[in-house]
Amino acid sequence: MKKKAVKIVLCLMVILMVACNIGEEISEPTPTGPVEITLGPNGGDGYENLADAVSKVPAGSAIRLEAGVFRLEQPLWIDKEISLIGAGVDLTKVISSAGDYVITFDGAAPFRAYDITFSYEGSLPGDVIVVESGEVLFNNCRFLGARIAEGDEVYRAGVALLGNTMGNIQSCEFTNNYYGIGMETDASAQVLLEGNTLHHNAFAGIKYFEQAGGIARNNEIYENDYSGIILVGEAAPLLENNKLYHNGEHGIAYFDNSGGTARGNESFANTFGGISVLDSAQVMLEGNSCVENVESGIEVWDHARATAKGNTCSRNGLQGIAVNDQAQVELAGNTLAGNTKSGIVFFGLSGGTVSGNTSTENGLSGMGVWDAANPKIIENIFNNNTEAGMSIGDDSVVEIRGNECFGNQLSGILIRDQAQVTVEGNQSNENLQNGIVFFHNTGGRVANNECANNRLNGIYVEKDANPTLENNNCYDNGGDDISQEQ
Repeated sequence: MKKKAVKIVLCLMVILMVACNIGEEISEPTPTGPVEITLGPNGGDGYENLADAVSKVPAGSAIRLEAGVFRLEQPLWIDKEISLIGAGVDLTKVISSAGDYVITFDGAAPFRAYDITFSYEGSLPGDVIVVESGEVLFNNCRFLGARIAEGDEVYRAGVALLGNTMGNIQSCEFTNNYYGIGMETDASAQVLLEGNTLHHNAFAGIKYFEQAGGIARNNEIYENDYSGIILVGEAAPLLENNKLYHNGEHGIAYFDNSGGTARGNESFANTFGGISVLDSAQVMLEGNSCVENVESGIEVWDHARATAKGNTCSRNGLQGIAVNDQAQVELAGNTLAGNTKSGIVFFGLSGGTVSGNTSTENGLSGMGVWDAANPKIIENIFNNNTEAGMSIGDDSVVEIRGNECFGNQLSGILIRDQAQVTVEGNQSNENLQNGIVFFHNTGGRVANNECANNRLNGIYVEKDANPTLENNNCYDNGGDDISQEQ
């Protein structure tokens, strides 16, 4: 009896041990460190779908997505370091029509995405990807479908970057969004946008809000319904070597108190200006090419301030550079050629310094000053323009020193209306009319100028004009060297 009991106990122990072993083989241990898994649209590696995998893999894991459509039933929230790696933007697509975004990331560690198309297909307003904070690294991805409702004051973007977000977005495509990229980051946050293509968005390719900074470099931004890049608030990024064309309004537009530097950009064939600076913005514009825009190459309006150095503004539908209202500028070393109207023009109460520029072969004058504008025009070249080298009119008050005006089809320097000028140390030669001419009720001081080989007169003063002429060197002109009507 005892032996039989012992046998029964031993059998039970063996059965229990086998059962335990079987249980160990069936249950998989939960990973404790980063893993790399592969998913198809219907799941894989023990995960039901993408949302399941994102929620369960440890921080630092990589999820490889095979070719196919990964449709999210709910917006996806990510708050840990994770990498999503697709098979290519034309092959791997993550799509959602639920909620008001496809993915939101809010975490300290990086969120990485490579070779994936992210698309929002909902009927309600929604973003594609929202980054609340942390670091992002997006490479060779496509973002499309962000939309707003009529009258909606909340912007929607292919990628919306907020708060203290850092990171890089490179070689990505943004199309058919409201904004391609919306930057509403803190002043200390730095995001590099490089080598991206942003086109056919309903408002702008990139919009910088608040105090956003960072760098946008080598991006191609075209055929957006409004502008290529818009800056508002106190945003002040570096915009460098971007190509902006065929946008519905401006190539680059600065509003409010925005600022920063735009350097080496090509802005052409936009419906308004190549680069426009408005409100109280303060900017540095260096070495940009603004050509063949429907309006002007560079426009400065309102109370804005701009320093523009070494830019080329050619073949624009209006002016090469237009300064309006009460704007103040420093224009140095720019080339203005072949614009439909003037190379440089000042209107309103605008002012500043114009030095070392070359303005040639423009449809009107090389330089125009109107209304009550009061710039200083120093050591520029104005040549071969269809009208005058410089046309100064209305009630403007202008200093003109050390300039060269030659080969213009009217006069080298033309003063009209009630303008008051100081014209000193200029060379105005070989123009098809006069070297210097005063019409109407103009006046001022004209001293130490050279006026030679002009087809009509060296200096011509109409009857009602009253300038003071001192020590000017006028010779070999077709008419009189100095002619003053009595």
